[in-house]
Amino acid sequence: MIKVAQPFFGKEEQEAAARVIASGNVSAGIEVKKFEEAFAKHVHKKHAIAVSSGTSALMAAIMCRNRKGDTMVPAFSFPATALVPDLFGNNLIFVDITSNFCMSHDDMLEKITPTTEVAIPVHLYGRRCDEISEIYETCMDYGITCITDSCQAPAPWSADYTDIACYSFYATKNITTGEGGMIVTNDDSLANEMRMIINHGQSKKYYHVINGINMRMTDIAAAIGSVQLTKYESIQKTRHKIAKYYSDNIESDFIRAPQYESTYHEYHLYTVLNNIGISRERMQRYLQKRDIETSVHYPYPIYKQPIFRRSYLGTECPITEIACSVVLSLPCHPNLTEDQIEYIVETINNITRDDVLDV
Repeated sequence: MIKVAQPFFGKEEQEAAARVIASGNVSAGIEVKKFEEAFAKHVHKKHAIAVSSGTSALMAAIMCRNRKGDTMVPAFSFPATALVPDLFGNNLIFVDITSNFCMSHDDMLEKITPTTEVAIPVHLYGRRCDEISEIYETCMDYGITCITDSCQAPAPWSADYTDIACYSFYATKNITTGEGGMIVTNDDSLANEMRMIINHGQSKKYYHVINGINMRMTDIAAAIGSVQLTKYESIQKTRHKIAKYYSDNIESDFIRAPQYESTYHEYHLYTVLNNIGISRERMQRYLQKRDIETSVHYPYPIYKQPIFRRSYLGTECPITEIACSVVLSLPCHPNLTEDQIEYIVETINNITRDDVLDV
């Protein structure tokens, strides 16, 4: 089976992890500091704070300054973008997306309330939110904190136009530590507060000045992350090569490939559109039978998830509704061989309507 996503590790990551384990110093320490410094430099920010997951990064950002007002989130994203502020009692405002799957500035403007305190635009699929500069400018005009969810886009540009950016290093992300995350900011005060939040609210050992929990990254994970960061350019080169081949060669009546973008796209996911009139589930079954795994990112608007459905009845995000019905992600990761990539394209291009209806 050709997997839709896979971790990409080499002997260097194995050796880094083994070195830390052999040292006996496996909790947050010197390796975490090294990874933080390297990642801050990578995204051109003053502070980087390593945490245990992308969700932890979002949690620390929301907990900072005890924000309790309305929080604007895109209706189309991995649900953690909304689950985290909801966990802390924030009222959610679901914002529709543009045709590029990211938060719409126009819809944001229409839905801002006097009690809006936070906006969380997302660089979805690894593609830069196309209206991020306008969103950030509006946040500054209204006194709204902008927390960018960059969990799918660890790019040098991914912390532009934001107060705080949050990252995930989950197993299948472009850069991985197995599990892990990072928070970045240029604000000294915010960085200091978030460092305390992820360490039980301590300003020094056994001296707790604010509320917090343990969200620290281990030195084992950080050592792996540092190696992965040195491979960033080669990893991205491979992802771009795959994406360009797909965009240049997929010619199907049933699957529409996006135009290849050479800049501002990490290709964490390569997501096509399943043409209306053909069942996406049948398409997936057809490809599955031919050993090609696919996935749907994401099948439901967040406001239609069971946890939110009752509280947000009447929410309208029409572009999100369309996106949820047609998106389909193809395999896109550095472990793919040229033969596999060519096979995926050939299989898609040879699909007939009868093939799909017979599944």
